[in-house]
Amino acid sequence: MLLVHLGFLLTGIVTTMLGPILPVLAARWHLDDARAGYLFTLQFCSSTLGTAASSRFMQRIGSRNVMLAGFVLMSIGVGILATGSWTALLLGISCYGLGLGFNLPATNLLVVSMFSQRRGAALNLINFAWSAGAVAAPPLFGVLLGQVPLSTILTGVGIAIVAVALAIAATMPHSIDKTAPQPGSAHSKWFPHTSVALLSVLLFVYIGTETAIGGWLATYAQRMSVASLQEASLVQAAFWGALLAGRGLGSLLLNRVRERDFLILSLGSALCGVLVLLTSSHPAAIAGGSILSGLGLAGVFPTAVAIMTALFGAAAERRMGPIFATVGLGGAVIPWLVGQISKQFQDLRVGMAVCAFAIVGMLLLALRVATAPAEAIAERLD
Repeated sequence: MLLVHLGFLLTGIVTTMLGPILPVLAARWHLDDARAGYLFTLQFCSSTLGTAASSRFMQRIGSRNVMLAGFVLMSIGVGILATGSWTALLLGISCYGLGLGFNLPATNLLVVSMFSQRRGAALNLINFAWSAGAVAAPPLFGVLLGQVPLSTILTGVGIAIVAVALAIAATMPHSIDKTAPQPGSAHSKWFPHTSVALLSVLLFVYIGTETAIGGWLATYAQRMSVASLQEASLVQAAFWGALLAGRGLGSLLLNRVRERDFLILSLGSALCGVLVLLTSSHPAAIAGGSILSGLGLAGVFPTAVAIMTALFGAAAERRMGPIFATVGLGGAVIPWLVGQISKQFQDLRVGMAVCAFAIVGMLLLALRVATAPAEAIAERLD
């Protein structure tokens, strides 16, 4: 399991590395904001395709093998990206995005199958490892880019992924994977209640908003406060660090606060953080807004998923797969929209305002879900 956690940490690094290397790629290929936004779209469209395909593959070959396949695709994609051509840039992002789509659901499902009696704690721990990788990526790339060529850094990441995958393959037996096909899943209803549909839209917007803030933040900080690439990367790291800390804090608060109330509180905090980002150009204020945004957004995804899992009950594992694949498209849409609006108005601040409107929309959705107590929803589902 230590190797699995290390692998998921590397997955977090690969998931978020496009943000800190974006200024280098944009300078090399003379990309405006609109074209740079397409790179996020490419990564998350590929990831969504991988997520959609992973469910069928897991039923045939198991979560363990799908996870390993994801590592292989990630290492190949990062390696291709390191070659430096424009074609390699597009092909590499597509390949490692596909690998992320395989790896993320397969790793989570593998952990659930191994720790069915303690799945909540186990999933929190494995996703803590992912968040640690997401936090490590901006300062890691920010520091190294000033001293080492990007191709060398990417090659090192690819080698690390291969090493971990080989170690997992050598030490984890096939028998540990309890994943099996679940009959009747093809005919299951995706949305047994309006609240599930609302939460699905909320997750779509959330993934896009988190990706947009995390991906554009380094570029935004560089423009708004005339920061260096290294300083801008630290601002981005502050966002992911707050996201990591917020998930730990959320597990404590949820012992005292209802899930729906916590969801609304989290989104309110995130909105305040984004408004600070949009209304100030001082480096300290941008850093503070990044931290507050990360703390607020941290609890949204796990809390919404927890509510949906409770609504689905025993059918959660087979029904959540298609939903995860669909909501992942948010990571392709909203960062792209930020770039398009930024280009249209020649102002990245206007583009980032999309994130504020997105959070307001999520708040409205969460308030609608919050009007129905969990017990009443459960009764209607029964």
